[in-house]
Order: sequence, then C-alpha cells, then structure tokens
Amino acid sequence: MPYTRAGQAVARNLGKRWGGSKKGRRLKVTAEQVHVIQRLRAEGVEVAAIGRATGLSRPTIYSVIGLWRHRAAASTAVSSD
Repeated sequence: MPYTRAGQAVARNLGKRWGGSKKGRRLKVTAEQVHVIQRLRAEGVEVAAIGRATGLSRPTIYSVIGLWRHRAAASTAVSSD
C-alpha cells in the first residue's frame, strides 16, 4: 500500500489525472443537428417532429433548446452590461 500511494504522488506531481470523465452529461448531437433543431423550432415545428427529422429523442431536443436559450440569455446579459 505505501508503494501505491508513493506512485500516485509521483504521478500527481507529473500532472497525471484520473477519476473518469468530466462532470455532467455530454450530448451526442452534431453541430448540423443543432442548426436543424434551431431552424425548425424557429419555424414552429413540434418537438416530436423535430425528433423524427433528426433521429434524436424528445428529451435530447429539449436539452438542445434549453442550452440554446441559456446561451442566448447569457450573451444578452453580457452584452447589455
């Protein structure tokens, strides 16, 4: 056990990191799909239809729409300051 901890300490000093992936869930949505979602939603197309057109689930579509709105609101807040 002491050799393990010593090896870990050396690895940390060398910049090695471990512990899995970054926090949060990564969406597997391409940039093209995001553009299609934005365009169709702006045209008033229902989320279920967007899902059928893109091959993504409704919850994923809502996640993309939520990120889009969040980023738009954040950029508006920053530009107004």
